[in-house]
Amino acid sequence: MMVAASETASSPLLALPAELIHHILSFLPPTTLASVSATCRLLNKHTESDHLWQPFVNANLPKPLHSPAPAPTFRALFAAHHPHWFLPRHKIWFSDTEPSGKVIIARYDPRLGSITAHALAAERGFHTFELWAHDQDVIIHSFDPRVNLDLNQPVLKLDINSSRIEVNRDHDERIPTTSRVATRPGIELTPRLSREILMDCSAPPGIYDSFLLARPHPAAITSVQTSVWPPLILPSVSRTRNASVASYASIGHRPTRLHDVSTHNFRLRRWCEYTGRRSSPSTSILSFNSAPFGNTPPRNTLAESLFGNWMAHPGFSSSGGGMNVRIGDDVSTYATLPQEAYTPTANKPWRGIWCGDYSGHGCEFLVILQPEKEEEGPLPRGIIDGRMAGLFGGGGGNADDNNNSDSDSDESFASAQEVMSGSVPPLQALGVTNGDLETVSALAAGAVASGSSDRATRAAGKQRAEDDGYSGRLEAIKLTGDPNIPRGEHTFIAPDIGPRGLIRTATEETFRGARIVRSAGHIAARGFRDDCYTPTQLILISHNRLAQYWEEYGHVSYYVRVDIDSLLEIS
Repeated sequence: MMVAASETASSPLLALPAELIHHILSFLPPTTLASVSATCRLLNKHTESDHLWQPFVNANLPKPLHSPAPAPTFRALFAAHHPHWFLPRHKIWFSDTEPSGKVIIARYDPRLGSITAHALAAERGFHTFELWAHDQDVIIHSFDPRVNLDLNQPVLKLDINSSRIEVNRDHDERIPTTSRVATRPGIELTPRLSREILMDCSAPPGIYDSFLLARPHPAAITSVQTSVWPPLILPSVSRTRNASVASYASIGHRPTRLHDVSTHNFRLRRWCEYTGRRSSPSTSILSFNSAPFGNTPPRNTLAESLFGNWMAHPGFSSSGGGMNVRIGDDVSTYATLPQEAYTPTANKPWRGIWCGDYSGHGCEFLVILQPEKEEEGPLPRGIIDGRMAGLFGGGGGNADDNNNSDSDSDESFASAQEVMSGSVPPLQALGVTNGDLETVSALAAGAVASGSSDRATRAAGKQRAEDDGYSGRLEAIKLTGDPNIPRGEHTFIAPDIGPRGLIRTATEETFRGARIVRSAGHIAARGFRDDCYTPTQLILISHNRLAQYWEEYGHVSYYVRVDIDSLLEIS
């Protein structure tokens, strides 16, 4: 003991003043800080400071917390939901449920100390229609949706004391991971991060929900044939497999170490049990000063809280031999979007999450992307081939690669070179007199000047359009879908909202001043059969409201931006 005390006293780090040690520790990430807390008593004492842990919690929330309640400290609060803080950080999540999908908003609820997520829902509201003054054969459907969260029942709910459950694959049952269970013969516990978390989502009796972490799928081996979520047409930091013959029970779909955890994907499982029905997980807040489960002693170090099995609290009972009749196992994979993809900017003002009017299918949610020029992929073949090739340019390239406005000047310059080189006969050889030559020269000079002026005017107009955000491509991709066009598919594309795609500026009262550009709408038969693109016109009413004229169907429908920030408030 004396040697250990001598070594501690001689440590250069521990010899520093307390405020300097605290400053050094403030640069460490949370997992490293947890490891430091296990090295000695003095550093463990330093790492208990809430000034170190409060920033880690608040970095994942839209508004900072000033109190850790109901947890006693910010350190305890961070450890309680580690490594699930990515859920409220990314906030917007959408599922691969076919065909409709689901969009949920994840939030931290400081009243309960829980991470919850509720489904995004929209009501179409009172519906009217009018005839379009520009074309009396076209009907305009009104659209003023009320977008809210469905607070009746959470889709996801992680409590401080949520139970982790172990899958016994031999007997096809789920059991609580307690020290008592670990001693049962024939049961081999999987790593903590691979276990499912039982959720209390206020489901009907006999219905149960659990949360699963996911592994990212390597981008190097991901192709268009790979079943991943989100699909490749959506931007994403990482993707995960969304196909499994064993309902994602294999360890290959689940992380075993912290760096295997995908912070951009997760899964939710729902199933039914009819015999030996267990009680719902307890919703009471676990005391941080008592043993978290059974007879297990309290944790003495933060490292054990972060990396140990401290959350394995038996929130339900498996006595009576139940849990052996389970049916309807359903797993949904969720993904998020990079925040910059849906955050509007001065040059990309239409980026965002939108709600669209899909007539008999009701309201659907979509993301509108405005990719940078270098990020634009090839247009779908339904647009660049067939009857629409003339509208947007064929050959598989971008619309900007066709109909080059400067090609005529290049051809004129080539023709002038041919005359000067003698490859074209002189005008005198064609019977033109010297007087005529002077007239021709004057006319040519005027034409050149006029052409230069026209090009300058076009260039100035193009620059003004780009300054107003009217440039590049606009893509709308469904986050929720219907039996015709499912989630994860384009709903419409405007290849160029700049000068090349411009049709006209509206003068009629309904859309006065709005820019109208060429676009293509995605249609299909039920079951997403025989999908194709049809000519449409996108009406850019404002940065928060769009309309789409479906030429072949004779109607106009609206799209309205969703205010995500207003949905993050917890009242």
